[in-house]
Amino acid sequence: LFLTPGEAVLSLHAPHAKAAQPGRPTDVRAPGGKVEPTLLSSTVRLQLVGANTKAEAAGVDALPGKSNYFVGSDPTKWHTDVPTYAKVRYSNVYPGIDLMYYGNQEGRLEHDFVVAPGADPNAIAIDLSGSDGVVRDEQGGLTLHTKTGDLTLHSPTVYQTIGGERKTIPATYLLADNQIKFQLGSYDRN
Repeated sequence: LFLTPGEAVLSLHAPHAKAAQPGRPTDVRAPGGKVEPTLLSSTVRLQLVGANTKAEAAGVDALPGKSNYFVGSDPTKWHTDVPTYAKVRYSNVYPGIDLMYYGNQEGRLEHDFVVAPGADPNAIAIDLSGSDGVVRDEQGGLTLHTKTGDLTLHSPTVYQTIGGERKTIPATYLLADNQIKFQLGSYDRN
């Protein structure tokens, strides 16, 4: 996973169906004897259309561990005691709209658009590239087909908090020309 202010890039890998099976050689040979890769790869890009590509990233919810990167033999290029965070927040990817990325309890990537009072959620548009097709599923989500397997975007969960109470807002995906938008039910824009 690579995150930038304007997109999330997922680099997906899966073993070739013919590779590393018991009793089979580790190389996969195509007709004519050409060796094929034993690992399939796909790259799926979720690009924010018209977003602020200079949005600032910040770590949220510091984790107790630190990371160290000792790459190469030059200690001046090493990075030590790098803090780690549970979430990454990009501020103002659209006017009044922040974007938060994090892993859920099942270890899956999730993202939240945090819309400030008066901001327009219709500004949010996500361009999909790198999939071999997108279809709606029965639960209101989207399935992106890739050569490494399917990627699922679960149906959107939208809510607003008023007076400390969380109120669910009806929402669905709008999909046209490999672009995702959201259709929201009524809510208090203030």
